[in-house]
Amino acid sequence: QWRAAWQLLGLAARGGLRLDVVSCGAAITAGSRGQLWRQPLRLLRALRCDGLAADAVASNAAVSACDRCRQWRWAHTLWRDLEPSSGDADKVGTNALVSAFGRGHQWERALELFATMPSHSLQPDTFTCGTCASALERSRLWMGALLLLHALWQRGLSAGMAACNAGISACAVPRQWPRALRLLSQASRRRLEPSTVSLTAAVAACAAGSRWAEAARLVERTPQEGAAPSGPSCSAALG
Repeated sequence: QWRAAWQLLGLAARGGLRLDVVSCGAAITAGSRGQLWRQPLRLLRALRCDGLAADAVASNAAVSACDRCRQWRWAHTLWRDLEPSSGDADKVGTNALVSAFGRGHQWERALELFATMPSHSLQPDTFTCGTCASALERSRLWMGALLLLHALWQRGLSAGMAACNAGISACAVPRQWPRALRLLSQASRRRLEPSTVSLTAAVAACAAGSRWAEAARLVERTPQEGAAPSGPSCSAALG
C-alpha cells in the first residue's frame, strides 16, 4: 500500500499539482509503515520549503520510521522540530524517540528523555517504561534495568510486562539467574502475565548460570502459564 501512495504522490507532483499537507501526511505515514525513512524526511523538507508544516500524526510517523530503521539522530532532529500539539500526539513522538535511543544503544539519552517527560506535561506509560528498560538491557546494564523497574514500582507506576521481560533478559549473565527468577515471581504477584518471551528470558538466565535443573523446570512450566515452550528455551534447558 505504501508503494501505491508514493506512486500517486509522484504522479500528482509531475502533473503540476500543488501538494497539500493532507496528501503529504498520508504519504509520510504510509512510507513509515513500509520501513522507509529517507523519503518521509525529504517530503517533510519539501513541505517546509513551501511554507507548510506537517500535522502531528505525519511528523510522529516520520519519527517512528527513523526509530524502526535505527536512525536515532534523525529521530532526535525531527522530534526537536515538532510543534507542541495534544498530549497523546506528543507522547507518540516521544515514545518513538525513546525507542530510537534504545535501539541505538543511547541509554543515557533514553533515560534523560524519560525523566524530563513530566516537565513537558507527559506521563510515561507502559511502552515508555518498556523501551527504557530495553535500552538498558541492550547495553548489558542489568543492574540499571532492575533499578529502573523497582523505582517505577515504588512510584506506583505500572511498568508492564515488556519492561519486566527486559529486566529478566538483562539477567542472562553469570550468577544473576536468581534475580531473573525473583523478577518473574514479582511480575506474577503484580498480576502481570508472563509470556513465552518472559519464560524464555528466564531460561536463558538460568542457562547462563549453568542452572540446568531450574531451566528445565521453567520449560515444564510454560504450558501451565499458557505459553508454548520456544526453541531457544528448550535448547538452553538442554545445555
